[in-house]
Amino acid sequence: MLSNTFVTNLTADGQVKGSAGYIKHYVVTNVTVGGTLTIYNSLTETGTIISQVTLPISNTPVYIPIEANASIGIYVGFDVTLVGRVAVTYA
Repeated sequence: MLSNTFVTNLTADGQVKGSAGYIKHYVVTNVTVGGTLTIYNSLTETGTIISQVTLPISNTPVYIPIEANASIGIYVGFDVTLVGRVAVTYA
């Protein structure tokens, strides 16, 4: 188990961690407009994609385990159509 884990909640594009870290998992909820969610090893919405998932409209939480290192930072990008909430657990 990781020590010092944190959770960041987002409803739009945003930086989760501004330095190297580790992504444990993320949970997407309250998707009212379907679209694609992308997690980058970056400080912005560019660079290496760590995870990408296309989500339908749903109120059911979607748990996505990643267990991946991010050598630069962790950034979450919502495509232009996605409306929902994501909780990213990281260290």
